[in-house]
Amino acid sequence: MKAKVLRHQIFYFPPDSLHEGSIVFSAEESQHMVKSLRLGVGDRVRATDGAGRFYDSAIEHAAAARVRARVLKVTEAKACAPAVTVFQGVVRAQRMDLLVEKAVELGSAGLVPIECERCLRRVAAPRLARWRRIAREAMKQSLRAHLPAISEPRSLREAAAVLGGFDLVLVACEASGGKPLREIITPGLARVALWVGPEGGFTEEEMDQLAAAGGVAFTLGPHRLRSETAALATLAALHQLVA
Repeated sequence: MKAKVLRHQIFYFPPDSLHEGSIVFSAEESQHMVKSLRLGVGDRVRATDGAGRFYDSAIEHAAAARVRARVLKVTEAKACAPAVTVFQGVVRAQRMDLLVEKAVELGSAGLVPIECERCLRRVAAPRLARWRRIAREAMKQSLRAHLPAISEPRSLREAAAVLGGFDLVLVACEASGGKPLREIITPGLARVALWVGPEGGFTEEEMDQLAAAGGVAFTLGPHRLRSETAALATLAALHQLVA
């Protein structure tokens, strides 16, 4: 029977699941491979460790609870430039889920949930675990090899205190309060922090804190966008403007 070669699907494994040239996949991934895709010994798959590498591999053991594959080739994947970390004021559950998924598809380098004054609720541990699972699936779906870090929730003050490593700190605001992106972006940016407020935006005091931390206010135009829409539109625009 001719071996299958899956060219347009990516499987994920944590870096510590690679031992002596063989990958051991999780029970969840193994079950999907064996029961849903009917993969078996000898079939070829592509996997990623989420750290920027693709592994072309051949399955050498196939069971619903445990698939092991021998690595045939390792390829380094190019990361998106600039590396944009989204500092997102927490919005409602379904909208936050959507934001995480689409931000990963668009090549975000990371996402930090920010618990602002106008956030409707605090982030519970199950929600954080869900976002990390969504991020893994979005990475696989978009055929990427970089798994963005979904950080523990932080207060705005905590997060604003660690912005020194970024080349540019952007803060979304109303049309009258900021410049268009094209007037702010310069060539050669490597790391960008993108701050977007929750529903209702940042308070005046929070905007002052971000300005004191080096934040530059920007606008996407005269129309009001939902928080998650603004974050995703800016992320896509940044990769085009800096390319």
